[in-house]
Amino acid sequence: MLIKNSCFAAVAVTIFFSCSKSVVMTIPVVETGEAKEITWSSVILGGRVIDDGGDQEVSRGICYSLTPYVDVGDSLMEVGHGAGNFEGTLDGLTHSTHYYYKAFATNEAGTGYGELYAFSTEAGGIPTAITEEVQCTSPYMATCNAEIVNLAGSTTITYGICWGTSSHPDTSGLHTEQTHVLGPGIVSISYTENLFELNPGTDYYTRAYVTHSAGTGYGKPYGFTTPVEQIDLPCPGQPLVIDSRDGQTYPTVQIGTQCWLQRNLNYNAATSRCYEDNLTNCTEFGRLYDWQTALGVCPDGWHLPSWDEWDLLLDYLGYYLYAGGRLKEAGTVHWEAPNSGATNSSGFTGLPGGSYSAYSDTYTGLGKEGCFWSREFYNPWFVSLLMEYDTVAANSWFGEKENGLSVRCLRD
Repeated sequence: MLIKNSCFAAVAVTIFFSCSKSVVMTIPVVETGEAKEITWSSVILGGRVIDDGGDQEVSRGICYSLTPYVDVGDSLMEVGHGAGNFEGTLDGLTHSTHYYYKAFATNEAGTGYGELYAFSTEAGGIPTAITEEVQCTSPYMATCNAEIVNLAGSTTITYGICWGTSSHPDTSGLHTEQTHVLGPGIVSISYTENLFELNPGTDYYTRAYVTHSAGTGYGKPYGFTTPVEQIDLPCPGQPLVIDSRDGQTYPTVQIGTQCWLQRNLNYNAATSRCYEDNLTNCTEFGRLYDWQTALGVCPDGWHLPSWDEWDLLLDYLGYYLYAGGRLKEAGTVHWEAPNSGATNSSGFTGLPGGSYSAYSDTYTGLGKEGCFWSREFYNPWFVSLLMEYDTVAANSWFGEKENGLSVRCLRD
């Protein structure tokens, strides 16, 4: 809907490029286009730069507001540069709302505006996605909070979070997805999603979305930056640990908020054993311990991690599906090929010490798997963390407490 014609001041700026040559730059001449494909949360808006005023790289776009007094001091959607036609999708709008907008173009002489137009988003009662806070303390994973409102009258919705490096991610890229059949009286849903497959030191955008009978609507984008990867950093104030029981020295590594020993424990406790009773394997891979011994075998000030503490490590490294590669020592000196996805970017330097089966009195997995005890016990099984040579994942593994597995200690 056209509201009124625009006008602009006849301003000219003379730009001198040399003593004998100059270019007179004027304010751009612009016209506004009609709104297209209006939904309850989005619209396609555009315009045309008729005259760039002497600047071929003139910036252009749409400014919009809830009042008819619209200029570039209001909300903006920038759409490229230069003369000619342009358009873009404006989303994250509020349903049942009247908006005013103008096309604009800006150069050094000033900003020219097209005609003032208006449109109204579709009627209320349509679910709306709201993107809320993003928490990002890991180089590889973030957590996003969101809300779906205006659910009264809806029956089934699909919703989640989209994320990516573009400013307006959508469901064609990385996204989570949940489907909810709404019961009577439900008018809103708050939810939290974990965002994976992130790279360190990278700018990302995230948007909540909801799909229902009227289509898919998105919340406004929320930008965040993942932390820079900190590789192989010793624990502050404690780069080395000397075990007072036998004088063995262990380097440490800080991973997120946790401080770990960087090598498998090799303290010769009663009932501990070397793989195939070979002392060289103890030197290379550490000793294997039954669960009861593992509970108290770490040096003073250190402990066998709980599963929650292992889980915190996996989340920091981007979830169990990807964490194994970041935990495993890289290469094939200790791991058998292909040692899938191993980068050791965490500095944990996970080693494939194998395991001992008390039931069959046999050893298995040296070079192929690293299995590390946790404190957890789910009768009759005892929980450990498993890394393998042919996968990038790190998984939980359940076994008998008499078995012999590796121990990696965590600072108290």
